[in-house]
Amino acid sequence: CKPSTQLARLMERNKDLTQEQCQNRIDSQMPVTDKVEAADVVIWNDSNMDDLKAEVERARKEVAGRVKGWGVTVPRVVLLLGASLIAKVVAAASY
Repeated sequence: CKPSTQLARLMERNKDLTQEQCQNRIDSQMPVTDKVEAADVVIWNDSNMDDLKAEVERARKEVAGRVKGWGVTVPRVVLLLGASLIAKVVAAASY
């Protein structure tokens, strides 16, 4: 979110802190621009709950599209991981 929004939210959550203390807390963190550059998916939260829900849905579709692009679905991943775990348990039990 925008720096002004971030400060306002922090001050609202932490009424015992001064504006300067809140700003110092924000300044001690990695800059948002660096976080965005490092992220695989970014969900912007600058507005209301409906806009946030739309952002989450956009991100979900983006991630789901990546998985589908590999020909893998979540149930298949669960089955593959489960089968792998069962095989390891069976192998360990047979020793």
